[in-house]
Amino acid sequence: MTTTSWNTRQPDQSTAPVESLPAGTYLMKINAASIEDDRFAQTDRDGKLPQNIVLVWEVARLTPDQASAGIMVGERIWQRMRAHFGNKQDGTPSRFLAFIQSLVAQQLLADGQFTLTDLVGIEQRVIVEEFTKTLGANAGQIGTRISSVEPVTLPRRAVPQTPSNQDELDLPF
Repeated sequence: MTTTSWNTRQPDQSTAPVESLPAGTYLMKINAASIEDDRFAQTDRDGKLPQNIVLVWEVARLTPDQASAGIMVGERIWQRMRAHFGNKQDGTPSRFLAFIQSLVAQQLLADGQFTLTDLVGIEQRVIVEEFTKTLGANAGQIGTRISSVEPVTLPRRAVPQTPSNQDELDLPF
């Protein structure tokens, strides 16, 4: 089934509808980062719209299966998240804060200070899923979105070190 979306597979940044990036896990890098008004939100008391962080992710490498499916390096999808660098009302970190904390833990960003341009070039495993759009002119259409972002390599479990020589064992006798 071919779906159309205004959100994805636009290597040339055209405005014509294009085929969506299929659902799956991709190795992607951030191609661009910016801030924009959330055009679907209500204005605040001052008449201003909330801000969103917009990350443009680009396919960096493909698996053989992805390449044979016609997916190309350089295809893009964008991700929007509220520009809230703090905790939500339930005490959990906002999506943006959790994303930044993950990059700091991977030592891809310095703790404390960064700019949006510091995000450009960072590679992560990105999970793309299909969904039904609910807002705007495309409501009811099938599209794709980023459901999660994970480190390129997952942490390995600690492997117990075994001494190669019996004399190296620290025995209690």
